[in-house]
Amino acid sequence: PRNAYGQHQVSFDPYQTNRTVIAMHGILLQAEISGALAGFSFNNLLLQFTASLALLTAAVTAVNYIAMYLLKYRVYYKAAIVAKTADFSHMAALEEKTTAELRDICQQHELSTVGSREVLLTRLLVECYGDHGDEPPPQQEPQRQAREVP
Repeated sequence: PRNAYGQHQVSFDPYQTNRTVIAMHGILLQAEISGALAGFSFNNLLLQFTASLALLTAAVTAVNYIAMYLLKYRVYYKAAIVAKTADFSHMAALEEKTTAELRDICQQHELSTVGSREVLLTRLLVECYGDHGDEPPPQQEPQRQAREVP
Protein backbone atom coordinates (compact mmCIF):
# COMPACT_ATOMS: atom_id res chain seq x y z
CA PRO A 1 0.00 0.00 0.00
CA ARG A 2 1.21 3.49 -0.95
CA ASN A 3 1.18 6.23 1.61
CA ALA A 4 0.10 9.64 0.31
CA TYR A 5 2.41 11.39 2.81
CA GLY A 6 5.50 9.32 2.22
CA GLN A 7 7.89 8.33 -0.51
CA HIS A 8 10.57 5.66 -0.59
CA GLN A 9 13.57 5.70 -2.82
CA VAL A 10 15.70 2.60 -3.09
CA SER A 11 19.17 2.69 -4.59
CA PHE A 12 21.40 -0.25 -5.36
CA ASP A 13 25.11 -0.03 -5.74
CA PRO A 14 26.37 -2.78 -8.08
CA TYR A 15 29.81 -2.85 -6.46
CA GLN A 16 28.53 -3.22 -2.88
CA THR A 17 26.45 -5.91 -1.27
CA ASN A 18 23.95 -3.61 0.37
CA ARG A 19 21.18 -1.31 -0.67
CA THR A 20 20.14 2.18 0.51
CA VAL A 21 16.52 3.07 1.25
CA ILE A 22 15.63 6.72 1.62
CA ALA A 23 12.26 7.18 3.32
CA MET A 24 10.78 10.68 3.03
CA HIS A 25 7.65 11.59 5.00
CA GLY A 26 5.75 14.85 5.19
CA ILE A 27 3.29 16.98 3.33
CA LEU A 28 4.05 17.97 -0.21
CA LEU A 29 3.16 21.55 -1.02
CA GLN A 30 3.09 22.65 -4.60
CA ALA A 31 2.57 26.26 -5.55
CA GLU A 32 2.45 28.08 -8.83
CA ILE A 33 3.49 31.71 -8.50
CA SER A 34 2.57 34.15 -11.20
CA GLY A 35 2.41 37.89 -11.63
CA ALA A 36 4.60 40.87 -12.38
CA LEU A 37 7.86 41.23 -10.50
CA ALA A 38 7.98 45.02 -10.51
CA GLY A 39 5.86 47.93 -11.63
CA PHE A 40 5.68 51.66 -10.97
CA SER A 41 2.56 53.62 -10.21
CA PHE A 42 2.73 57.31 -9.40
CA ASN A 43 -0.63 57.12 -7.61
CA ASN A 44 0.64 54.36 -5.31
CA LEU A 45 3.83 56.32 -4.66
CA LEU A 46 1.84 59.42 -3.74
CA LEU A 47 -0.52 57.41 -1.54
CA GLN A 48 2.33 55.70 0.33
CA PHE A 49 4.22 58.98 0.73
CA THR A 50 1.27 60.91 2.16
CA ALA A 51 0.32 58.03 4.45
CA SER A 52 3.86 57.80 5.81
CA LEU A 53 3.99 61.57 6.39
CA ALA A 54 0.66 61.46 8.22
CA LEU A 55 1.82 58.59 10.44
CA LEU A 56 5.14 60.31 11.14
CA THR A 57 3.35 63.56 12.07
CA ALA A 58 0.99 61.68 14.37
CA ALA A 59 3.92 59.96 16.09
CA VAL A 60 5.80 63.25 16.58
CA THR A 61 2.68 64.95 17.95
CA ALA A 62 2.01 62.09 20.37
CA VAL A 63 5.61 62.02 21.64
CA ASN A 64 5.72 65.81 22.07
CA TYR A 65 2.40 65.83 23.95
CA ILE A 66 3.51 63.03 26.27
CA ALA A 67 6.89 64.70 26.89
CA MET A 68 5.47 68.19 27.53
CA TYR A 69 2.40 67.32 29.61
CA LEU A 70 2.62 63.82 31.14
CA LEU A 71 6.20 62.93 32.04
CA LYS A 72 7.96 63.74 35.29
CA TYR A 73 10.45 66.21 33.79
CA ARG A 74 7.87 67.88 31.54
CA VAL A 75 9.03 71.40 32.43
CA TYR A 76 12.52 70.68 31.11
CA TYR A 77 11.25 68.80 28.06
CA LYS A 78 8.92 71.67 27.18
CA ALA A 79 11.78 74.16 27.46
CA ALA A 80 13.89 71.98 25.18
CA ILE A 81 11.13 71.35 22.62
CA VAL A 82 9.74 74.88 22.37
CA ALA A 83 12.47 77.24 21.25
CA LYS A 84 11.78 80.94 21.73
CA THR A 85 13.06 83.25 19.05
CA ALA A 86 13.68 86.95 19.03
CA ASP A 87 10.88 89.45 18.47
CA PHE A 88 11.04 90.44 14.81
CA SER A 89 8.90 93.55 15.26
CA HIS A 90 12.11 95.60 15.55
CA MET A 91 13.56 94.26 12.32
CA ALA A 92 12.16 97.02 10.10
CA ALA A 93 13.77 99.76 12.23
CA LEU A 94 17.10 97.91 12.35
CA GLU A 95 17.09 97.21 8.60
CA GLU A 96 16.95 100.93 7.86
CA LYS A 97 20.30 101.45 9.59
CA THR A 98 23.62 101.21 7.85
CA THR A 99 26.17 98.57 8.74
CA ALA A 100 28.29 101.16 10.55
CA GLU A 101 25.28 102.23 12.64
CA LEU A 102 24.56 98.58 13.48
CA ARG A 103 28.16 98.15 14.62
CA ASP A 104 27.81 101.26 16.82
CA ILE A 105 24.62 99.89 18.40
CA CYS A 106 26.36 96.57 19.05
CA GLN A 107 29.23 98.42 20.67
CA GLN A 108 26.79 100.44 22.87
CA HIS A 109 25.28 97.14 24.10
CA GLU A 110 28.77 95.64 24.57
CA LEU A 111 28.21 93.06 21.86
CA SER A 112 30.66 91.79 19.28
CA THR A 113 30.91 94.03 16.23
CA VAL A 114 32.39 91.31 13.99
CA GLY A 115 30.35 89.77 11.20
CA SER A 116 28.23 90.55 8.18
CA ARG A 117 25.18 92.79 8.23
CA GLU A 118 22.89 89.76 8.68
CA VAL A 119 24.98 88.51 11.62
CA LEU A 120 24.81 91.94 13.27
CA LEU A 121 21.03 92.15 12.78
CA THR A 122 20.53 88.68 14.22
CA ARG A 123 22.82 89.42 17.16
CA LEU A 124 20.91 92.61 17.98
CA LEU A 125 17.54 90.89 17.70
CA VAL A 126 18.55 88.01 19.96
CA GLU A 127 20.56 89.91 22.54
CA CYS A 128 18.74 93.25 22.73
CA TYR A 129 15.16 92.48 21.74
CA GLY A 130 14.77 88.88 22.88
CA ASP A 131 12.96 87.62 25.99
CA HIS A 132 14.93 89.70 28.45
CA GLY A 133 14.20 93.12 27.05
CA ASP A 134 11.72 94.92 24.85
CA GLU A 135 13.44 98.20 24.40
CA PRO A 136 13.04 99.98 21.09
CA PRO A 137 16.07 100.36 18.87
CA PRO A 138 18.13 103.37 19.80
CA GLN A 139 17.30 106.39 17.68
CA GLN A 140 20.10 108.53 16.46
CA GLU A 141 19.76 112.23 16.87
CA PRO A 142 18.97 114.01 13.62
CA GLN A 143 21.97 115.80 12.24
CA ARG A 144 21.56 119.52 12.43
CA GLN A 145 22.92 121.72 9.78
CA ALA A 146 24.48 124.94 10.80
CA ARG A 147 22.47 127.92 9.62
CA GLU A 148 23.63 131.39 9.43
CA VAL A 149 21.51 133.81 11.33
CA PRO A 150 21.06 137.11 9.47
